[in-house]
Amino acid sequence: MATSTAPLTKPAAATVFPILFAISIVHLLNDSMQSTVSALFPILRDSLDLSYKQIGLIAFAMNMTASLLQPAVGYAADLKPRPYILPIGVCFTLVGIVSLA
Repeated sequence: MATSTAPLTKPAAATVFPILFAISIVHLLNDSMQSTVSALFPILRDSLDLSYKQIGLIAFAMNMTASLLQPAVGYAADLKPRPYILPIGVCFTLVGIVSLA
């Protein structure tokens, strides 16, 4: 008599679409706000009398900060998920861009 020794597998969890859509919208807003800063470069250059070197340093700092912090924050979020922080972070970015205006 043969017995089956196939491993028992758990059924896959269903996709939680509301959370997926919320993350997508927050990501869209974040990218839109980051591109707004680049669109403001000519206005900042004229109003603050900045050189092209200073504008380049602003762009460099913005992109390097995002590039270096995103993997670290992503790793921390994978260890201890806190989905409620997503909209809070976008609100802080929005406040920063509005105060820049």
